[in-house]
Amino acid sequence: MKKIIIALAVCLPAPVVATAATPPPIMDILPLPGPHGYLYEETSLDAATGGTVPAPRYVDPNTGEPRLADGQTVFTRAAGAPGWAFINPDGSITVPARVQPGSYSVNVNFVRADGKTGVATARVNVAEQRKVESIYNVVYLPVDYPQSAKLQVLGPDDRPVDSPGVAKVELAADSALPTGYTATIDDKGTVTLVAPRPRTAATVEVPVTVTFDDGTVRSGRATFRVAAQAETAGVSYSPVELQPGEGATVAPDAASVAPGTKFSAHGAWPEWAFVDKAGTITVDASAPVGEHELFVSYGAGEVATAQITVKAEQSAGSSQGDLGYLGLLAIPAVAGILAAIWHFFPGLGALAGNLFRG
Repeated sequence: MKKIIIALAVCLPAPVVATAATPPPIMDILPLPGPHGYLYEETSLDAATGGTVPAPRYVDPNTGEPRLADGQTVFTRAAGAPGWAFINPDGSITVPARVQPGSYSVNVNFVRADGKTGVATARVNVAEQRKVESIYNVVYLPVDYPQSAKLQVLGPDDRPVDSPGVAKVELAADSALPTGYTATIDDKGTVTLVAPRPRTAATVEVPVTVTFDDGTVRSGRATFRVAAQAETAGVSYSPVELQPGEGATVAPDAASVAPGTKFSAHGAWPEWAFVDKAGTITVDASAPVGEHELFVSYGAGEVATAQITVKAEQSAGSSQGDLGYLGLLAIPAVAGILAAIWHFFPGLGALAGNLFRG
Protein backbone atom coordinates (compact mmCIF):
# COMPACT_ATOMS: atom_id res chain seq x y z
CA MET A 1 0.00 0.00 0.00
CA LYS A 2 1.42 3.30 -1.06
CA LYS A 3 1.58 6.24 1.28
CA ILE A 4 0.48 9.51 -0.20
CA ILE A 5 1.97 12.61 1.37
CA ILE A 6 0.11 15.81 0.73
CA ALA A 7 1.95 19.11 1.51
CA LEU A 8 -0.34 21.71 2.82
CA ALA A 9 0.71 25.36 2.69
CA VAL A 10 -0.63 27.20 5.66
CA CYS A 11 -0.63 30.97 5.41
CA LEU A 12 -0.16 32.48 8.77
CA PRO A 13 -0.64 36.20 9.40
CA ALA A 14 2.51 38.28 9.69
CA PRO A 15 3.70 38.66 13.25
CA VAL A 16 2.70 41.84 14.90
CA VAL A 17 5.73 43.87 16.04
CA ALA A 18 5.12 46.22 18.90
CA THR A 19 6.28 49.76 18.13
CA ALA A 20 6.61 52.82 20.34
CA ALA A 21 3.99 55.47 19.96
CA THR A 22 4.97 58.27 17.53
CA PRO A 23 6.50 61.08 19.65
CA PRO A 24 4.83 64.45 19.54
CA PRO A 25 6.57 67.17 17.50
CA ILE A 26 9.44 68.89 19.29
CA MET A 27 8.43 72.35 20.50
CA ASP A 28 10.50 75.20 21.82
CA ILE A 29 9.64 74.84 25.47
CA LEU A 30 11.70 76.51 28.17
CA PRO A 31 13.40 73.87 30.31
CA LEU A 32 11.92 73.74 33.76
CA PRO A 33 14.63 74.27 36.38
CA GLY A 34 12.66 72.48 39.05
CA PRO A 35 10.54 73.82 41.89
CA HIS A 36 11.15 77.34 43.07
CA GLY A 37 13.40 78.07 40.04
CA TYR A 38 13.94 81.06 37.78
CA LEU A 39 14.33 81.25 34.01
CA TYR A 40 16.31 83.80 31.97
CA GLU A 41 15.54 84.43 28.32
CA GLU A 42 18.56 83.99 26.05
CA THR A 43 19.79 87.49 25.20
CA SER A 44 21.96 88.83 22.36
CA LEU A 45 23.82 92.14 22.78
CA ASP A 46 26.24 94.28 20.79
CA ALA A 47 29.79 94.37 22.10
CA ALA A 48 30.13 98.08 21.33
CA THR A 49 27.24 99.17 23.54
CA GLY A 50 26.56 96.34 25.97
CA GLY A 51 23.09 96.27 27.48
CA THR A 52 20.85 94.57 30.01
CA VAL A 53 19.64 90.99 30.29
CA PRO A 54 15.97 91.18 31.43
CA ALA A 55 15.05 90.01 34.92
CA PRO A 56 14.29 86.26 35.16
CA ARG A 57 10.80 84.82 35.42
CA TYR A 58 9.78 82.62 38.32
CA VAL A 59 8.46 79.18 37.41
CA ASP A 60 5.33 78.27 39.35
CA PRO A 61 6.01 74.82 40.88
CA ASN A 62 2.34 73.85 40.57
CA THR A 63 1.53 74.88 37.01
CA GLY A 64 5.00 75.23 35.46
CA GLU A 65 3.98 78.64 34.15
CA PRO A 66 6.69 81.32 34.28
CA ARG A 67 5.79 84.64 35.85
CA LEU A 68 7.65 87.72 37.07
CA ALA A 69 9.62 87.48 40.27
CA ASP A 70 7.88 88.40 43.51
CA GLY A 71 10.15 91.39 44.20
CA GLN A 72 11.39 89.88 47.48
CA THR A 73 13.92 87.44 46.09
CA VAL A 74 17.59 88.32 46.57
CA PHE A 75 19.85 87.78 43.54
CA THR A 76 23.66 87.61 43.74
CA ARG A 77 26.53 86.54 41.51
CA ALA A 78 27.20 82.81 41.58
CA ALA A 79 30.47 80.99 41.18
CA GLY A 80 31.67 80.88 37.60
CA ALA A 81 29.89 84.06 36.50
CA PRO A 82 32.03 86.38 34.33
CA GLY A 83 33.67 89.23 36.19
CA TRP A 84 32.04 91.86 33.98
CA ALA A 85 28.49 90.76 34.87
CA PHE A 86 26.69 93.03 37.35
CA ILE A 87 23.63 91.49 39.03
CA ASN A 88 20.90 94.06 39.69
CA PRO A 89 18.47 93.77 42.66
CA ASP A 90 15.65 92.52 40.39
CA GLY A 91 17.87 89.81 38.93
CA SER A 92 18.52 91.59 35.63
CA ILE A 93 22.14 91.56 34.48
CA THR A 94 24.07 94.60 33.25
CA VAL A 95 26.58 93.85 30.50
CA PRO A 96 29.10 96.70 29.97
CA ALA A 97 30.34 97.88 26.59
CA ARG A 98 33.40 96.32 24.94
CA VAL A 99 33.02 92.81 26.38
CA GLN A 100 34.94 90.26 24.33
CA PRO A 101 32.52 88.81 21.74
CA GLY A 102 31.30 85.28 22.48
CA SER A 103 28.63 83.23 24.22
CA TYR A 104 28.54 83.29 28.02
CA SER A 105 26.69 81.50 30.80
CA VAL A 106 26.06 83.81 33.74
CA ASN A 107 25.17 81.95 36.94
CA VAL A 108 23.02 83.80 39.47
CA ASN A 109 22.22 82.73 43.03
CA PHE A 110 18.72 83.45 44.32
CA VAL A 111 17.21 83.29 47.80
CA ARG A 112 13.43 83.55 48.01
CA ALA A 113 11.52 85.11 50.88
CA ASP A 114 10.34 81.63 51.91
CA GLY A 115 13.95 80.46 52.24
CA LYS A 116 14.10 78.45 49.03
CA THR A 117 17.42 78.81 47.22
CA GLY A 118 18.88 77.88 43.88
CA VAL A 119 20.95 78.91 40.89
CA ALA A 120 19.61 80.34 37.62
CA THR A 121 21.69 80.60 34.46
CA ALA A 122 21.42 83.33 31.84
CA ARG A 123 22.67 82.68 28.33
CA VAL A 124 24.25 85.86 26.92
CA ASN A 125 25.49 86.17 23.34
CA VAL A 126 27.80 89.12 22.69
CA ALA A 127 28.06 89.98 19.01
CA GLU A 128 31.11 91.25 17.16
CA GLN A 129 31.66 94.93 17.78
CA ARG A 130 30.35 97.12 14.98
CA LYS A 131 32.00 100.37 14.02
CA VAL A 132 30.93 103.26 16.18
CA GLU A 133 29.73 105.08 13.06
CA SER A 134 26.68 102.83 12.85
CA ILE A 135 25.84 103.32 16.52
CA TYR A 136 26.66 106.87 17.69
CA ASN A 137 25.42 110.28 16.58
CA VAL A 138 27.21 113.59 17.24
CA VAL A 139 24.78 116.28 18.43
CA TYR A 140 24.96 119.90 19.60
CA LEU A 141 21.85 121.52 21.05
CA PRO A 142 21.34 125.12 19.79
CA VAL A 143 22.37 127.83 22.28
CA ASP A 144 22.00 131.60 22.60
CA TYR A 145 25.23 133.55 22.21
CA PRO A 146 27.47 133.97 24.22
CA GLN A 147 26.80 130.55 25.75
CA SER A 148 29.11 127.73 24.73
CA ALA A 149 27.76 124.68 22.86
CA LYS A 150 28.49 121.32 24.49
CA LEU A 151 29.07 118.09 22.59
CA GLN A 152 26.67 115.19 23.09
CA VAL A 153 27.18 111.67 21.76
CA LEU A 154 23.92 109.72 21.44
CA GLY A 155 23.54 105.97 21.24
CA PRO A 156 21.11 104.02 19.04
CA ASP A 157 18.34 104.74 21.56
CA ASP A 158 18.99 108.51 21.23
CA ARG A 159 20.24 108.68 24.79
CA PRO A 160 23.56 110.29 25.78
CA VAL A 161 26.50 107.88 26.02
CA ASP A 162 28.62 108.39 29.16
CA SER A 163 31.90 107.01 27.78
CA PRO A 164 31.69 107.05 23.98
CA GLY A 165 35.43 106.58 23.42
CA VAL A 166 36.22 109.89 21.74
CA ALA A 167 39.85 110.16 20.63
CA LYS A 168 39.84 113.69 19.19
CA VAL A 169 37.50 116.63 18.56
CA GLU A 170 38.35 119.58 16.34
CA LEU A 171 36.84 122.31 14.22
CA ALA A 172 36.21 121.02 10.71
CA ALA A 173 38.90 121.97 8.22
CA ASP A 174 36.34 123.48 5.85
CA SER A 175 34.55 125.56 8.50
CA ALA A 176 33.93 129.00 6.99
CA LEU A 177 32.44 131.36 9.57
CA PRO A 178 30.82 134.72 8.73
CA THR A 179 33.18 137.69 8.55
CA GLY A 180 34.34 138.83 11.97
CA TYR A 181 33.40 135.62 13.81
CA THR A 182 35.89 133.28 15.45
CA ALA A 183 35.39 129.94 17.20
CA THR A 184 37.42 127.74 19.52
CA ILE A 185 36.95 124.15 20.73
CA ASP A 186 38.33 122.37 23.82
CA ASP A 187 39.29 118.72 24.27
CA LYS A 188 35.76 117.85 25.43
CA GLY A 189 34.20 119.19 22.24
CA THR A 190 32.75 122.37 23.78
CA VAL A 191 32.59 125.12 21.14
CA THR A 192 32.90 128.81 22.03
CA LEU A 193 31.96 131.57 19.59
CA VAL A 194 33.20 135.18 19.54
CA ALA A 195 30.98 137.60 17.59
CA PRO A 196 32.03 140.97 16.11
CA ARG A 197 30.70 144.45 16.94
CA PRO A 198 28.50 145.74 15.40
CA ARG A 199 26.50 142.82 14.05
CA THR A 200 23.09 141.85 12.78
CA ALA A 201 20.96 139.03 14.16
CA ALA A 202 22.16 135.73 12.77
CA THR A 203 22.27 131.97 13.25
CA VAL A 204 25.87 130.80 13.08
CA GLU A 205 26.81 127.14 12.58
CA VAL A 206 30.28 125.85 13.47
CA PRO A 207 31.18 122.48 11.84
CA VAL A 208 32.92 120.00 14.16
CA THR A 209 34.73 116.72 13.42
CA VAL A 210 34.77 113.93 16.04
CA THR A 211 37.18 110.99 15.77
CA PHE A 212 36.36 107.91 17.86
CA ASP A 213 38.78 105.37 19.31
CA ASP A 214 38.09 102.89 16.50
CA GLY A 215 39.06 105.48 13.86
CA THR A 216 35.49 106.34 12.84
CA VAL A 217 35.00 110.02 12.00
CA ARG A 218 31.63 111.71 12.52
CA SER A 219 30.56 115.30 11.90
CA GLY A 220 28.31 117.66 13.82
CA ARG A 221 27.39 121.34 13.93
CA ALA A 222 27.31 123.68 16.91
CA THR A 223 24.51 126.23 16.37
CA PHE A 224 24.50 129.69 17.94
CA ARG A 225 21.61 132.17 17.92
CA VAL A 226 23.25 135.61 17.87
CA ALA A 227 21.27 138.77 18.66
CA ALA A 228 21.89 142.06 16.85
CA GLN A 229 24.29 144.53 18.46
CA ALA A 230 24.71 148.18 17.57
CA GLU A 231 28.18 149.72 17.28
CA THR A 232 28.96 150.87 20.77
CA ALA A 233 32.22 151.23 22.62
CA GLY A 234 33.01 147.90 24.21
CA VAL A 235 35.31 146.87 27.01
CA SER A 236 38.94 146.71 25.96
CA TYR A 237 42.22 145.41 27.37
CA SER A 238 45.67 146.81 26.57
CA PRO A 239 48.05 144.20 25.09
CA VAL A 240 50.52 142.75 27.58
CA GLU A 241 54.02 141.43 26.91
CA LEU A 242 55.75 139.22 29.47
CA GLN A 243 59.04 137.40 29.88
CA PRO A 244 59.06 133.67 30.72
CA GLY A 245 58.46 133.11 34.41
CA GLU A 246 56.87 136.54 34.81
CA GLY A 247 53.26 136.93 36.01
CA ALA A 248 50.96 139.95 35.74
CA THR A 249 47.51 141.32 36.46
CA VAL A 250 45.62 142.98 33.61
CA ALA A 251 42.61 145.21 34.30
CA PRO A 252 40.21 146.41 31.60
CA ASP A 253 40.59 150.01 30.48
CA ALA A 254 38.63 151.92 33.11
CA ALA A 255 37.03 154.31 30.63
CA SER A 256 35.41 151.40 28.75
CA VAL A 257 33.72 149.76 31.76
CA ALA A 258 30.25 150.86 32.82
CA PRO A 259 29.53 150.87 36.58
CA GLY A 260 28.24 147.54 37.86
CA THR A 261 29.52 145.49 34.90
CA LYS A 262 30.26 141.89 35.85
CA PHE A 263 32.81 139.73 34.06
CA SER A 264 33.43 136.00 33.65
CA ALA A 265 35.59 133.69 31.55
CA HIS A 266 34.22 133.05 28.07
CA GLY A 267 34.89 129.54 26.83
CA ALA A 268 37.75 127.35 28.04
CA TRP A 269 40.60 129.12 29.84
CA PRO A 270 44.11 127.81 30.50
CA GLU A 271 45.08 126.88 34.04
CA TRP A 272 47.58 129.75 34.22
CA ALA A 273 44.96 132.52 33.85
CA PHE A 274 41.94 133.67 35.87
CA VAL A 275 39.45 136.56 35.63
CA ASP A 276 37.49 137.96 38.57
CA LYS A 277 34.04 139.59 38.56
CA ALA A 278 35.60 143.04 38.12
CA GLY A 279 37.28 141.94 34.90
CA THR A 280 40.86 141.84 36.22
CA ILE A 281 42.86 139.04 34.63
CA THR A 282 45.59 137.32 36.66
CA VAL A 283 48.32 135.67 34.58
CA ASP A 284 50.44 133.12 36.43
CA ALA A 285 54.21 132.90 35.98
CA SER A 286 53.74 129.47 34.38
CA ALA A 287 52.23 130.98 31.20
CA PRO A 288 53.96 129.33 28.21
CA VAL A 289 55.89 131.19 25.52
CA GLY A 290 53.68 132.37 22.66
CA GLU A 291 50.77 134.62 21.78
CA HIS A 292 47.54 133.95 23.68
CA GLU A 293 43.98 135.26 23.37
CA LEU A 294 41.73 135.23 26.45
CA PHE A 295 38.01 135.88 25.98
CA VAL A 296 36.00 137.61 28.70
CA SER A 297 32.18 137.76 28.87
CA TYR A 298 30.57 140.87 30.34
CA GLY A 299 27.27 142.71 30.43
CA ALA A 300 24.40 141.44 28.30
CA GLY A 301 26.18 138.88 26.17
CA GLU A 302 29.27 140.80 25.09
CA VAL A 303 32.80 139.46 24.77
CA ALA A 304 36.14 141.26 25.13
CA THR A 305 39.54 139.94 24.08
CA ALA A 306 42.81 140.24 26.01
CA GLN A 307 46.08 139.73 24.14
CA ILE A 308 48.82 138.14 26.27
CA THR A 309 52.25 137.60 24.70
CA VAL A 310 55.06 135.72 26.45
CA LYS A 311 58.33 136.34 24.60
CA ALA A 312 61.02 133.72 24.31
CA GLU A 313 64.07 134.60 26.39
CA GLN A 314 67.33 134.88 24.39
CA SER A 315 69.86 132.44 25.77
CA ALA A 316 73.46 133.38 26.65
CA GLY A 317 74.71 130.69 24.29
CA SER A 318 73.02 132.30 21.32
CA SER A 319 74.56 135.70 22.22
CA GLN A 320 78.07 134.21 22.38
CA GLY A 321 77.46 132.50 19.08
CA ASP A 322 76.46 135.80 17.51
CA LEU A 323 79.68 137.44 18.79
CA GLY A 324 81.79 134.59 17.44
CA TYR A 325 80.10 134.95 14.06
CA LEU A 326 80.86 138.66 14.02
CA GLY A 327 84.49 137.90 14.91
CA LEU A 328 84.80 135.61 11.88
CA LEU A 329 83.46 138.35 9.68
CA ALA A 330 86.12 140.77 11.04
CA ILE A 331 89.14 138.54 10.19
CA PRO A 332 89.28 139.45 6.45
CA ALA A 333 89.09 143.15 7.27
CA VAL A 334 92.02 142.97 9.74
CA ALA A 335 94.11 140.98 7.26
CA GLY A 336 93.50 143.64 4.59
CA ILE A 337 94.70 146.41 6.91
CA LEU A 338 97.93 144.55 7.74
CA ALA A 339 98.64 143.91 4.05
CA ALA A 340 98.25 147.62 3.25
CA ILE A 341 100.72 148.59 5.99
CA TRP A 342 103.30 146.13 4.65
CA HIS A 343 102.90 147.51 1.10
CA PHE A 344 103.13 151.21 1.84
CA PHE A 345 105.60 151.08 4.72
CA PRO A 346 108.17 148.40 3.85
CA GLY A 347 110.47 149.62 6.60
CA LEU A 348 107.88 148.85 9.23
CA GLY A 349 107.34 145.50 7.62
CA ALA A 350 111.07 144.67 7.80
CA LEU A 351 111.26 145.86 11.39
CA ALA A 352 108.27 143.68 12.30
CA GLY A 353 109.93 140.72 10.60
CA ASN A 354 113.17 141.20 12.58
CA LEU A 355 111.23 141.45 15.81
CA PHE A 356 109.39 138.13 15.11
CA ARG A 357 112.72 136.43 14.23
CA GLY A 358 114.10 137.61 17.58
